[in-house]
Amino acid sequence: SARVGDVATVTRGIADPPTDLAVTEGHRAIYVAARIAPDRRVDLWAAAANQALAGFAEEVGGGITVETLFDQNEYTSARLGELAENLVLGAVVVFGVVLLSMGWRAALIVTSAIPLTAALTLFVVALQGGKLHQMSIFGMIIALGLLVDNAIVVTDEIRKHLRAGASALTAVHAAVTHLFVPLFSSTLTTILAFLPILLLPGNAGDFVGSIGGSVIVALACSLFVAITIVAALAGLYGRAPGGSTRLPSWLARGVKGRPIAAFGRRLVTFAVTRPVAALLVAAAIPAAGFAIAPTLGSQFFPRTDRDMFELQVWLPTESSLARTQEVTRSIERSVREFPDVTRVHWQVGASFPPVYYNLIASRDNTPSYAHAIIEATDARAVTRLVPRLQTHLDAAFPAAQIVVRKFAQGPPAPADIEIRIAGPSIEKLQDLGEQVRLAVASHPGVLHTQMSVPRGEPKLWFDARENETDLPLTALAAELQGNLDGVRAGSVLEEIESLPVRVRYAPTRRDEISDLESINFPVPGNAERWIPLTAIGDLKLRPEQGGITRRNGERTNTILAYTADGTLPIDVTNQAVATLESTGFQLPPGYRLEIGGEAENQAEAVGNLTLYLPIIVVATIATLILTFRSVRLAIILLVVAPLSVGFGLVATAIAGFPLSFNTVIGSLGLMGLAFNSSIIVLAAIRANPLARAGDPRAIVDQVLDSGRHLTSTTLTTMGSFLPILVFIGGQFWPPLAIVLVGGVGGSTLLALLFTPAAYLLFGPKIEKVFPSDPAAAPAKAALVN
Repeated sequence: SARVGDVATVTRGIADPPTDLAVTEGHRAIYVAARIAPDRRVDLWAAAANQALAGFAEEVGGGITVETLFDQNEYTSARLGELAENLVLGAVVVFGVVLLSMGWRAALIVTSAIPLTAALTLFVVALQGGKLHQMSIFGMIIALGLLVDNAIVVTDEIRKHLRAGASALTAVHAAVTHLFVPLFSSTLTTILAFLPILLLPGNAGDFVGSIGGSVIVALACSLFVAITIVAALAGLYGRAPGGSTRLPSWLARGVKGRPIAAFGRRLVTFAVTRPVAALLVAAAIPAAGFAIAPTLGSQFFPRTDRDMFELQVWLPTESSLARTQEVTRSIERSVREFPDVTRVHWQVGASFPPVYYNLIASRDNTPSYAHAIIEATDARAVTRLVPRLQTHLDAAFPAAQIVVRKFAQGPPAPADIEIRIAGPSIEKLQDLGEQVRLAVASHPGVLHTQMSVPRGEPKLWFDARENETDLPLTALAAELQGNLDGVRAGSVLEEIESLPVRVRYAPTRRDEISDLESINFPVPGNAERWIPLTAIGDLKLRPEQGGITRRNGERTNTILAYTADGTLPIDVTNQAVATLESTGFQLPPGYRLEIGGEAENQAEAVGNLTLYLPIIVVATIATLILTFRSVRLAIILLVVAPLSVGFGLVATAIAGFPLSFNTVIGSLGLMGLAFNSSIIVLAAIRANPLARAGDPRAIVDQVLDSGRHLTSTTLTTMGSFLPILVFIGGQFWPPLAIVLVGGVGGSTLLALLFTPAAYLLFGPKIEKVFPSDPAAAPAKAALVN
């Protein structure tokens, strides 16, 4: 590792005396974990590291093999490849949607914005010192459906002016002048919605912050590309071919979509003729989403989809390293009976070196503990293996606590569930901890529980009768220590390395209490006379006070619980607390209960996410007010945002996903996206004096005139997420994508139903809008009538 450079190493091997043992494929081993510096590219570094390892393998010679068990570059390259493929598939979906709605010329113009914006985004990210990884690329996938929205709106608006007979220059000038403020406003509100993700502090921010950064940069670049390059291309080449053409009409000008247009007209007509009923109908589905949200369950981050998973084993604390290794051999034989298992790597007596950022190497010199990393054929095999292995091993090894689980996402936690009780008295902490542990263990989804301050561990005590021996107690203790743990007795020189030699009793003479009672000691002054241990004292087995754990200087009893695959730890934590409250559990004065684990991580992340929320909400409101110069219209748009989240929750429930931090991230982004469709509708209404004055027919015509905008932008945004849902799958990305898909679809429905109705009921009054405009006279008369 040192030859490669830019690396910190973590090594696990055989200690002296042995307190841990590394085993892989039946052979003893030394594991070395190397972490690269954060400013290095993993693909380039891995190539140099593999070359150095090949040279090292030749140096060590026969009898010793060097094998790479884990290479992050393989997973990183595969994930980036998958995401890049989905980026291309999303672009294909965008092209297809625009082709059907606007024709091949518009499709080429709009789709050209994707590579231009992506290149400009990567350029800006590089200037800022950003990195290309799966989070930043996923942010670009999210932005894919958004960055073409501006291009679609600009292209369609310019085509309208061209069809009306305007020149290219006039059409571009008129369209950009009319659309710049609404597009800038909608882009800015979306950027503000993703800003908390970028600014999120803590471990969760380190994990997902790049998503917000990529989206923000991509959106800003998309607006610039839309009003410059795309506008110029649309002016030059956007005019639909007139007269007869060899191409089918739908290919040249897009599909008419008369049934969709008719449905949209009926929807908007209903909104302007019965606005109160329209508001109630539009709010019904979002209200249902918020109503069913508490029943969906809650988790922090979903488990990762990877072809590796972990297996942890806890034996009784008095178990020796040899006993633990014996049990792990039996467990490994059971594990290998499953055909999907390819390799098994053990660290007995200590934690496995981290091969994944979420693993914590927190257990060293623990002979009763073993940790295994198991490789399977693929990620789907892991999904099948984990619950089956858990059930099988629990039944086959009842004396051990065994936990089989996938790698986790997000900030690491010592266990799925963690509850801490702080207070002064050790005995009271034990009593309270036992009550909490039983409440948690009563849940059917909990596999095993542990306490950091247990009742007491069995310990063998020797009560010496000092009057029956001339041996000082210190000499007696030293003799026992030497017989059982061994004494250094020279060394053996093997080539250039000196290996220590330790002499002690064989295991057959120190495993049982009866073996210890037969240990003989020399009588001082008489080298030929020996006396047994039982002649000078008695051996007694009695509990010893467990270790005292502290947190922030306070005595703390920490209860840890591990849940079965598919169980939601946060829900289990809440149910355990509710169970305690129902039984009358109360903490005495001076004691405090704290929630840790996934529940604490989620609460901390959500709390950090809301740090900048007041400022961002104020900035969003100010943007909307300045855009329309109307507080009432800004309020209408602000109501649209949470209603769109309600649609996203309905989609989450239909897809069967629980609420997670990814759902929160998707909802934040959705609140920015929800403005876009309604901003287009309000801008169209206010562009026509009659519609602005409140004429129902004019409002219907203006909203439907924007229908192509709405349909195209909605379908492209939703379509850009389909590859994630269909091809990537898994548990991590789809919960975020489904919220955005459902919410964006709902925001379009709101733009056609809720926004026109709300404008009629709460929009500006005609006398204040057009106090002296002659063109408003017919509208005034219509309103009076």
